[in-house]
Amino acid sequence: MFHTLHPLLGFLSIPFQLTLPGTDGLFLSFNVLNATQFIAAGVAVFALIRELDGAFFSALMGGLAFSFTSYHYTQLTQMEVAAIEWLPICAFLSVRTLKRASVRYGILTGIAFGLTSLTDS
Repeated sequence: MFHTLHPLLGFLSIPFQLTLPGTDGLFLSFNVLNATQFIAAGVAVFALIRELDGAFFSALMGGLAFSFTSYHYTQLTQMEVAAIEWLPICAFLSVRTLKRASVRYGILTGIAFGLTSLTDS
């Protein structure tokens, strides 16, 4: 059986796992990371649409629609699949790199692309 691990979320969960003893730390880290995935996905799409369109309301609606899509809800128990926030982050930084021709955003795009490769998105 093939299973892909999600090393980025595993690394990010370590501080939460260490705060509570036993399996309570695992439950805390799972719940905190799941909640932050919803928030990060919405904020990333909001930033992407705002960069492309410039309109606040359409960016807000796009971020909400992407963050609370049925796919995201059905994959809640599989954190490696539910980590959909890295694709819009990478797209946002790519668009910003092309618009502003900045080396800094190019480096950030490369980092975001590397983090995207650590997920199942």
